[in-house]
Parts: sequence; structure tokens; C-alpha cells
Amino acid sequence: METTKSYPSIGQALILLVLLSVLLLGGHIAASIISAIAGSLLAPNSPVLTLIDIVAYGAALLWGFGKTKKSFREVFSFSSSRITLLIPLMPILIGFGIISSEVDNITRWFFPMPEFIAEALADLMGGSIIALMMLAVIAPANEELLFRGLILRGFLSRYTVRKAVLASAIIFALFHINPYQFFTAFFTGVFLAWLFLQTRSLWPCIAAHALYNLHLWVVNNVLTIDIPGYRGGAEALLASHAVEFQPLWFDALGLLLLGIGLAFLRTQVTIFRIHQMPQ
Repeated sequence: METTKSYPSIGQALILLVLLSVLLLGGHIAASIISAIAGSLLAPNSPVLTLIDIVAYGAALLWGFGKTKKSFREVFSFSSSRITLLIPLMPILIGFGIISSEVDNITRWFFPMPEFIAEALADLMGGSIIALMMLAVIAPANEELLFRGLILRGFLSRYTVRKAVLASAIIFALFHINPYQFFTAFFTGVFLAWLFLQTRSLWPCIAAHALYNLHLWVVNNVLTIDIPGYRGGAEALLASHAVEFQPLWFDALGLLLLGIGLAFLRTQVTIFRIHQMPQ
């Protein structure tokens, strides 16, 4: 049941994301045309495109923030959080990475990945410093301010908690456009929404998002993990028609790490909330 009227509603959030998409797409097209006229081609992780992304997100956030007619602190909560909340994130993220890798294998087994999507994902996970900064710093900050700050906050003041969490997670997954990332993005959105509800702060959400993206970049560009079916670099992404499943023991390890991490995180969240209570 809806409670009070507050920006954004689900419809208003979708309009905001359409605006953001237009700004992103328009900026990228304009930059590519100007670059082509100048006689050069922009790389997928060009600093110019990264700057356009920052400006587009900034413009959308400012427009949405103005619609709320609330103070910055009311919309974007950055209350203090315990550093110990970050400790259980590593087994959670590694375990979830293993499970999401297998989910990706299953998805690609049923629906072979088109080459252009595989190439886009390979570019996204590229080994450049710009790609690393985009994945581990810029994207987490932009997306958490928008999805857990502006959108989820609005939904929580407008709908039931369950509806707010599920709606924000679905919209978060849909905004990634790529259907092969939908399930991973959806469950990530649910987890980050839960983390925000427990801490009422965007800091843990940004940190978790950044650590997850960083761990994917490390797995794809730094570590050499010779486990069948486990994502291991651009070559694995581009081999979109050669689907190989992970060993059952590896899937079980992923579930175990995820379970241990979540149990430890719940303990740390409980301690955090006790310390936040008035004395």
C-alpha cells in the first residue's frame, strides 16, 4: 500500500532513467562524431567518454534532487558506519562472484551470447587504468547515489519496504540493458538495498559495489585461475559459444563463502545498530 507522496515514484524513476540514458547516449554519439571529424576514433574506455558519464549522471542527479525539494542529507544519507562492516564483504563478494559466474554459464547455455555483447563486456573489464577507475570508483559512486540514494529513498517513503526494494532492484537490473547481467544486477540491487536499510548510509553500499567490481577486474586481469567455467579474462567472454560449467565443488565453495559472509555481516550490522542506539 502506498503511504505518502514523495519523489520519485516508479514512473518518475523510469522517466529519470530515460533522461539519463538520453544524456549518456547523446554525449557518446556527439563525442564519437567530433572525434571522427578530427580524424581519430575514441577507445571504449576513453577518458572523454568517462567524463561524459560523470557529467550525465551529475545532471540527472541534480535534476532528480531538485524534484525532491528536500535537503542533501535527507536524500543522500552518509551517516558514519563501522569499518568492521567491510570485513565480511570479501567472502560475500567472492562467493557471489563464483555463483554469478555459474549463472552466467547457464544463461549463455540457453541463450548464446551475441559477439557484440561479449566484446562490450570484454572492453568493460579491460585492463586499462581508466577501466579500473570506472569500475571501482566512478560507477559505484554514480549508481549508488542514484539507485540507493535518490530512487530507493523515494520508494521507501512511498511504498512498502518489500515493494521499494524489489522495484529498485528490478529497475537497477533493467538499466544495465544487457540481459546477461540481469540476474546478477537484480540480486546485487536487493543486497545493496538491504545493506542501506540496515545502516541507513550510502557509504557501505558504495564500498560493497566498488569492492565487487574491483574483485571482478582483478579476476579478469590479474589472477590466473584455471578452473573450468570460471570467468577468466576477455578471452573467456569472447568464447561466448563455448559454454563450460564449473565443478560442483567450486559452486559449493561459492555458496559456503556467501553464507559465511552473510552470517558475519548480520552480526556486524547488529553490533552497528546497537552502537547507534541512544544511550
